Amino acid sequence: MQTHLRAALSSTIILRYSSFDTFIGQYVLPFIYNVLLLPLYTNKEHLWRHKAVVCKDTNGDIIHPISSILTIFQTGFDLGSIALFKEIGRAAYQNPIPQEWQLRGFGSTLYRNIQPRAEKHAEAVALEHDAWEVRNCPVCGAKTLLVYGETETEGEDPLAPEKIWHFTTTVECTCCSFSIDHGLKNLQEYGIAEDDYWWVKE
Repeated sequence: MQTHLRAALSSTIILRYSSFDTFIGQYVLPFIYNVLLLPLYTNKEHLWRHKAVVCKDTNGDIIHPISSILTIFQTGFDLGSIALFKEIGRAAYQNPIPQEWQLRGFGSTLYRNIQPRAEKHAEAVALEHDAWEVRNCPVCGAKTLLVYGETETEGEDPLAPEKIWHFTTTVECTCCSFSIDHGLKNLQEYGIAEDDYWWVKE
């Protein structure tokens, strides 16, 4: 009996991607979140919490990706919503834009230069890689979100096509690394008050 139990505990368990999300979202994340709410950790949020994101929901409230993921699993599983809020949370941990308290006192000049440098770099990348547009990022707030797209044609003669379609495919922030493609819906359909990224023009 002990041998079988030991073998079971030491074996490798492979979950499908959606099943792994469910396991983390329904069991692991709520447990960790509740532990972090204990008095022992009340003054230690700076050790684990990501920087605040800029985007707001349709009610005007700031988005909290961890809380949003917990809510999604409580109300019903939606793969697109989970993927989006996971990406928002991941990018929030990568966000180099300084917080308000870092813009005061010693070293504030250095911090103040981070966003202008990031936006200048985004302009250069946009030119180099033919981005269609540069927008403000919903995570870090800098004007560093590059919008990319593609063009498709219809007709036998490629030099004189009967129809031409232009459509956006990807957005990527060169500052905090937030990145999604048109496999997800526009952010407003997930309750986030942001202009549409995905469109098709003929």
